[in-house]
Amino acid sequence: AKRADPNEPDSKKKYTKQEFLDLYGKKKGEAVWAKAAPKEEKSEREEKRADPNDKDSKKKYTKQEFLDLYGKKKGEAVWKSAGEAKDRKIKIVVTRGENNAIGWTREDLRVTVVEADGPAAKAGVKPGYKIVAVEGKPVKVATLSAALKAVEAPEVTFEFVECRKDDGEWFTLSQFTEYYGPKAGMVRWKRSAPREKKPKKAAGFVILGLGPGKKPIFA
Repeated sequence: AKRADPNEPDSKKKYTKQEFLDLYGKKKGEAVWAKAAPKEEKSEREEKRADPNDKDSKKKYTKQEFLDLYGKKKGEAVWKSAGEAKDRKIKIVVTRGENNAIGWTREDLRVTVVEADGPAAKAGVKPGYKIVAVEGKPVKVATLSAALKAVEAPEVTFEFVECRKDDGEWFTLSQFTEYYGPKAGMVRWKRSAPREKKPKKAAGFVILGLGPGKKPIFA
């Protein structure tokens, strides 16, 4: 990789890292090389992320700190894992007894029907979303029924996460980025967003009036 020398703003010439070191000496050369880094690299170097292996801690680390802590190979993997897109959860409250049921498939607890004007629809839940929790507790196909029965309150809080279709199957955002990588996964996620269907224009005729013999005149 080559970078332009920030001390030569009028020059279009670029140098390798070794050339910077030879030109400025080791210590200053390292500093100038870092200063010459593209904006993307600078932001990544300054960015801090929480360690996914230390969920109880609120401390965040730079990429270099991850590399120092875990070593280069594992540090890169942990840094990547810490920066992967997270699935956005939507919470809604459903009151028992009202006609605001949410239909779901038994496979993977994906929503199939959202009643118009119900709490789920107002919260933005759409068919394909996945039910991930009831009253803050994670649920699966086998545990949903028991979880609902255990709630004695008149209201039940559901948590959903958005899923989108890819090759005919439903996946969450984190599954897209895990399979395709952060950048490509995000691109495919955006492309798979459901599009609003525009009403089709119907061809027809307009009656202008009645002609001879009271026959309609069309246009």
